[in-house]
Amino acid sequence: MILLKKYKFHFIVFFLISCGVKRKDSSDLRLTSSFDLVKIDSVKVPILGNPTVHDISPSQEIILFVDYKESSEIIHIVDFEGNEISSFSKIGDIPDSYGSLRTTLLIQEDSTFLAFGTNGFISYNFSGQTVSKQELKNFQPPNSFIIGMGNGLKKFKDKFLFANLGEGIESIPDIKPFAWLDPTSGEKVSFSKIPTSTLFHNGKNFFKNAWNPVFDIHQEYIYVVFGIEPTLFILSAVNPDKILNSFPLSLPDYHYFKGSDRNRSDPRLFGQVQTSGKITNIEFYKGYFLISYFPGYDLADTEERFENKSTTESIEFRKRMENKYPNRLAVFDSLGNFVKDFTPEKNGLLGGSMIVRDNQLWMVEKPNDQIEQDYFRLFRVDFQVEK
Repeated sequence: MILLKKYKFHFIVFFLISCGVKRKDSSDLRLTSSFDLVKIDSVKVPILGNPTVHDISPSQEIILFVDYKESSEIIHIVDFEGNEISSFSKIGDIPDSYGSLRTTLLIQEDSTFLAFGTNGFISYNFSGQTVSKQELKNFQPPNSFIIGMGNGLKKFKDKFLFANLGEGIESIPDIKPFAWLDPTSGEKVSFSKIPTSTLFHNGKNFFKNAWNPVFDIHQEYIYVVFGIEPTLFILSAVNPDKILNSFPLSLPDYHYFKGSDRNRSDPRLFGQVQTSGKITNIEFYKGYFLISYFPGYDLADTEERFENKSTTESIEFRKRMENKYPNRLAVFDSLGNFVKDFTPEKNGLLGGSMIVRDNQLWMVEKPNDQIEQDYFRLFRVDFQVEK
């Protein structure tokens, strides 16, 4: 572990004085304060290449990552000094293989980690020995998923919340976007529906998985945003079919697809997956909502995206768009009031990788695109408020 001098990303926040109030005019609730996001700690792990970080446990001082090669998938467990504790593979024709992973590996409190793959739920200790295994019941693999820190299962009591994207259902009213997974029984219980207030019920066509939920669980609340639409819904984790509250997310310069009458096979429809804004991660931390998102192309750039181009022109356009529209991170208070927006990548961080573990906020460092590094780093970041 490397202790850092506090490295600040300055912005202004309207500091919330009272949390137990309904939404009012902000002038009588808050004071203007200097609000910084600071790097306060880091862990450096020596390894050549660009492995995928899965999870971190500050209390156990453990990092779990996977080095993916063309024909191998090596799990590495290291301590906070970057020293390797163990490495092993759990794919291929072996008795305790998890098959093909369906979500990010998850470190558990009992010095084990949980794998959820096509062979079911398997718990391994940090030496790679199998602790428990449970096959899945009535489960259809998701048709899409993202693996890496900041994505994956969220635990609530003895169950895990899972983005239920494998039903093969195209009709919006019939989609149940969530499921509870029970690792002890292997059972899955689908629940909830995409709220009728969302734009996905407007009768238009959308590109595949435009409604993919990103979510967090805090205490007994589920916080969820459905894909491209900037609205945060609050559900009860005890009775998740009930919407407790919702509010729009006022993301700066956010351009998102609102549906089309075009046929679903039309390139200008499914091509919107590259141009539309989308929410990529959400964490509730110290009373604030942290929203990671891609801002989306404006109308002119969206139109240019679908113009005929040479290979060279396409490459140049893509690079220009990457520089113009970096991923961003917005902060909202507990009442849904916009606080501040910034670009983590300018400070060497991947906002989409943010994760809260043991009441600490961690992010993966943005890899160097120009050279292959022989290490990667994780940073612990935190708020600093100066009245």
